[in-house]
Parts: sequence; structure tokens; C-alpha cells
Amino acid sequence: MWILYYVSIAEEDISQQELQELMMFPKQTINSAVSGLVKKGYVSLEMIPGTRNRKRILLTKEGEAFTENTVGKLVKAEINAMSEMGDEKMQQYIELHDE
Repeated sequence: MWILYYVSIAEEDISQQELQELMMFPKQTINSAVSGLVKKGYVSLEMIPGTRNRKRILLTKEGEAFTENTVGKLVKAEINAMSEMGDEKMQQYIELHDE
């Protein structure tokens, strides 16, 4: 689920290596999870030009629909929580989590 979250909120295409860095999981864990999502038809992998073996993770149409119905609800809840906090409390929250 978290892989779909990161893929859906990323402003640019994201690779398995970048997911490893973001999520701090071992390479094999990310690879297994992504492979499972490929088998379910939720994501596809595309070679990144100019790299030896890096692949970007792309949501398929099925993946977009599934993500909207699952991860999309989480993202909406985050946005609602942030808007209710207000700017001052949000800044405090960010500062506390940066330490």
C-alpha cells in the first residue's frame, strides 16, 4: 500500500531505488512488493533511459483506480488534517518531526 502511496504523490516518476531510500527498506523487500503490484496489474516498470538497470514505477489504469479508492482516501484525510491544523500548528508539527 505504501508503495502506491509514494508513486501516487510523487511529482516525478519514481524508481525502486528511490523507494528504498524513502522507505528505508531493503532492496529485496521493495523488489518483492513491486513485483506483487506488477502481477496484480497495478503498476508497470519502464527502463529509465541512460541507466543500466533502473526502472521507473508507473501506475496502470487499474492501479490508478485502486489507488484512488484506497490511498486516495488516506491522502484526502492528510489534507483535511493539515487544513484543520492551521499554518502555525502545521509549522510546529514540521519542526518537531525534522529533529
